[in-house]
Amino acid sequence: MAVAGNAPPRVVVRQVTASPEEFAHGLRCAFPEAVEGGPERFRATYRGTVMEVDLARSAPLVIGRLALPVLAVTLRFPSAGVDERAAMLARLDLATHRGGG
Repeated sequence: MAVAGNAPPRVVVRQVTASPEEFAHGLRCAFPEAVEGGPERFRATYRGTVMEVDLARSAPLVIGRLALPVLAVTLRFPSAGVDERAAMLARLDLATHRGGG
């Protein structure tokens, strides 16, 4: 159950280091058979909760000679409650998490 002070808002904007294809793959892994749309607008449904996703390319993150693609990801929850939003974000985060030190 989400704590009121940490409740995810109805609109979440994130900067994500991924290509649109990589993000779409993670989204489909998080919500198999529940994702519609693409390549820049998606709609995912999980246990009756809807999440609308918009992707916009941003300037790449450049570290030395390495350039990583960056997306501005807007997640909208038109009618979800606090717990439903938290559950969807947790599934998305788990599916799109990458390794690291």
